[in-house]
Amino acid sequence: MAKKIYITSSTPRAGKSVICLGLLNALRGIVSSVGYFKPIGQKYLRHAKYDKEASMIKELFNIDDEMDNINPVSITNLNKLISNDNLNDFSQKIQETLSIIEKGKII
Repeated sequence: MAKKIYITSSTPRAGKSVICLGLLNALRGIVSSVGYFKPIGQKYLRHAKYDKEASMIKELFNIDDEMDNINPVSITNLNKLISNDNLNDFSQKIQETLSIIEKGKII
């Protein structure tokens, strides 16, 4: 069974990514399989498909999971889903990709 740690804040730029970096670094020395999941990407380099912080964490920690699963939804896509009242599609996509990422890992 996967164990999950969910990091959130009530304000932007509160340091969630820095906390993730520290936790991933610490957990990699303790457990054999650690994953990372950022359901909604918000920060993109020009013409990039994935969130820049999610891409950085995947590269730094040599995470094998596909970026389509690590960072399945962009903030732009989320806004489109909300405006078209397709929140069920969003919720289903998040649940499906999380189930792929979490198999046998601490995330």
